[in-house]
Amino acid sequence: MKKTSNDLDQFAQMGLAALLPGMTYMLELMTRAVSEKRDLLGLLQEGLPAMSRPKGKKGWSDDPEERSREMKRRQQVGRLKRGEGFATASANEVPIPNHPRDKNHPQHKLWLKRIKKSREGYWDKLTPAQRVARLNQMAEGKRKADRERMKAKRAAAKAITPVVTMEKTA
Repeated sequence: MKKTSNDLDQFAQMGLAALLPGMTYMLELMTRAVSEKRDLLGLLQEGLPAMSRPKGKKGWSDDPEERSREMKRRQQVGRLKRGEGFATASANEVPIPNHPRDKNHPQHKLWLKRIKKSREGYWDKLTPAQRVARLNQMAEGKRKADRERMKAKRAAAKAITPVVTMEKTA
């Protein structure tokens, strides 16, 4: 079947009709982004108003020193995620532990004490049946990890073990 010029015009019209909704949507997004940038520029040129932190924001303490420590910790975590390595304490490049769960952190012992206390409270609140169920879950998790570990050892041993075949000679 030979395509006529009328058929090609129809295909071109269909293609344009399919493109237009996406293009208009992108135009709206770009217009919105441009207006936001213009608003930001206007604020920067006029001077930024003092920004206040909302009351009761979770994850942040009301104590300024603690907020400062938490902000530094979060910055270190961000640097690690970006691949910049550990933040350093001084020029001698000693890594700073960024969370008390790290055994080298200066407040690790205090953190352990608090965690143990909170876990004791958790176990105290459980009923005897819930305790048994939780202990069974923990044991099953350990058994599963052991099975996986043994499976990996067997696979590694199998990969290393050479296969010897014997041929019969006359």
